[in-house]
Amino acid sequence: MNQRTELLSQQLAAGETGVLGELLQQVRERLLRIIDYRLDSRLQGRLDPEDVFQELCIDAARRLGEYQRTAQQLPAFVWLRFLAVQKTIELNRKHVGVAARSIEREISLHHSPTAVNSTVELANRLMGREPTPSEVTRRNELAEVLSAALQQLDAIDREILELRHYEQLSNEEAANVLGISSSACSNRYVRALKRLKSEVHKTFGQSS
Repeated sequence: MNQRTELLSQQLAAGETGVLGELLQQVRERLLRIIDYRLDSRLQGRLDPEDVFQELCIDAARRLGEYQRTAQQLPAFVWLRFLAVQKTIELNRKHVGVAARSIEREISLHHSPTAVNSTVELANRLMGREPTPSEVTRRNELAEVLSAALQQLDAIDREILELRHYEQLSNEEAANVLGISSSACSNRYVRALKRLKSEVHKTFGQSS
């Protein structure tokens, strides 16, 4: 988070409502990335993340008083991320007919978005750059191994990897989202990566 965003967040928490618009623009790209990831893939071409972001802005303005009553407990970006996830879940349910469940349960750490976004997507994100043509076959094999390993992780560990690698949240932000300490979040993150690396080495050996 840059200094300007940090300052705006502090001002918003202190009750300066006029900074909300600028703060939203400061974190716009991060929120768009989260919205794009959380939207059901079947909605591609029907819903634009930018349109969802505009609805999020309206919700944020409407619910600003609600946030400011608890601002000392929740960083501004984490609150805005919550609204973004909440909005995408509402739209997924409306347009795709996802089985009815409460929004609070769907957003909880026990309901990872991998129900909508395959662990294959997260596996590809963990592998980084796009492969060259000569690397495609091996990369696909590696993605299968990582995807299977991801499915064996505890839900909270998989969620931490998603928050860190797909949503690109900091460790502190991920800890706030999940309601755990920063140290616990960091330890789980490291253990999860070690487990994935171990599974890769079992299949491909030390050259991976």
